[in-house]
Amino acid sequence: VIGGPLGDLPAANMLRSIGWQVDVFERTGDDLAARGAGIGTHDELVAVMSRIGITVDDSIGVVPLSRTCLDAAGKPVASIQRPRVLSSWARLYRALKDAFPDSAYHFGKNLSRFEDGEESVVAHFTDGTIAEADLLVGADGLRSTVRQQLFGNAKPSYAGYIAWRALVPEAHIPGKLHREIFDHQILCMPEGQNIVAYPVPGPDNDLRPGHRAYNIVWYSPVDEAVGLRALCTDASGHYYENGIPPDLIRPEPIAAMRALAREVFAAQFAELLDLAPRIYFQAIYDL
Repeated sequence: VIGGPLGDLPAANMLRSIGWQVDVFERTGDDLAARGAGIGTHDELVAVMSRIGITVDDSIGVVPLSRTCLDAAGKPVASIQRPRVLSSWARLYRALKDAFPDSAYHFGKNLSRFEDGEESVVAHFTDGTIAEADLLVGADGLRSTVRQQLFGNAKPSYAGYIAWRALVPEAHIPGKLHREIFDHQILCMPEGQNIVAYPVPGPDNDLRPGHRAYNIVWYSPVDEAVGLRALCTDASGHYYENGIPPDLIRPEPIAAMRALAREVFAAQFAELLDLAPRIYFQAIYDL
């Protein structure tokens, strides 16, 4: 299995559950549990995890009381009771990773190409090593080397918007705001914008009250030629074509983003974004 964090582990674990000998090759050089932010769960995910022997219980995440949409003035305009477990990327990764044997998970293996023969497939890695198997699974993410070799014209294209992301520690949220929002998934959708925020486990998957976090995702249109390029350029003028590292995002775009939030969103969201210790973004691509 050619890895891409939450793509490779379900495939690898499911193959092991039916008796296959499986190895995973991941291009990054270390464990990925510290990455990612909040993530929702679905019945299909729970079914897969149960099938491969992972116990899914209340420790997987937080269940908000409602899904509530706020208007620009911060007043609820719609609310539904829809129980759904909201978790964190790290919580799901850790459970899936711990279910797979360490000896068969290989870090620092960047696929360069593969050869599909009559009896087997051979994967070649940039460090000069190879791996031979009956089956190769390409689960290596948005810019997949496997997909590129199979379908050379299938290239990701920018969808015209980005997702600003942030996690606010529960302990940093003032009492009044906490009482208004923390037990709920809240949304605000002014023309052309869409923001959602919800409670998730805190560091080390901590679910104790006061130790959790509040996840924010804001989908916002950004012009590719000018806006996205500027966002992906650091203070020294270097442009990162495949996405700028979060720590290199310049303070000016983040200040402009916070100013726009105060202009278009309910005050609760603007306050949350001001409380966030780190804000970063992902450009959204279609394939």
